[in-house]
Amino acid sequence: LRSLWDYYVAHTTQQVPFDVVLSHSSSSIVSADVSPHSKEIHPSIHEDGLHFTINDYGYYLVTVNSTKICLFADCDEETPQGVDIKTFEGTDATGQVEMTRVMQEAINSTASSGQTLILSKGQYLCRQLYFPSNTDIYIEKDAELVIDASDRNYYVYGSYWTFLHSENADNVKIRGFGIIDGRLRHFWSRYGDDTKVKMLIFRNCTNVLLEGVHFKDCSRWNLHLFECSDVECRRLKVY
Repeated sequence: LRSLWDYYVAHTTQQVPFDVVLSHSSSSIVSADVSPHSKEIHPSIHEDGLHFTINDYGYYLVTVNSTKICLFADCDEETPQGVDIKTFEGTDATGQVEMTRVMQEAINSTASSGQTLILSKGQYLCRQLYFPSNTDIYIEKDAELVIDASDRNYYVYGSYWTFLHSENADNVKIRGFGIIDGRLRHFWSRYGDDTKVKMLIFRNCTNVLLEGVHFKDCSRWNLHLFECSDVECRRLKVY
């Protein structure tokens, strides 16, 4: 479980159906609920915790007493063929070294050759990135694309601030099971309510696919797509 202020997030790729057992560390379980109720999941309270069964892939909100858990149940990951970001010289997967130049070069190179850029296990710290036509980025489940929150001025885009952007592009894909982290708390600790960095702005783009990825902790709007056509958003986790 990952704590996000007043709720938790859990992600699993177990094959359905599977059983879930949750224990409450601070007190006994008095009440419990699993939604959406259309799934007809009826949790039962036992001495060792809360028991229920997940029969379908999807998103669930589990409430145990006053604790809320967002449970994402996805099918198993199958990484597509592509070019691993780690094959590009200068890549840092520790999340400690800003690597915008390398990441942008990798995006441009794979887009121009019609290949998929794979972000494999690790953390990749970047400033503003631009997605040209034919960008196809796949973020694996143990990978994170992390915004450099040291200065919001890195993210100026016209009259906006944004981490990722694309304009007048065709065939742009962001997919996978990994995380794009907007580092909300880091920005707020420095700028407070004046933090205005959006996660993504796409303008006048066609054939856009956003699939599976976690868009986490954005300090402004998460996804801003305008004047775009043929946009598909599938199984996104936006929180």
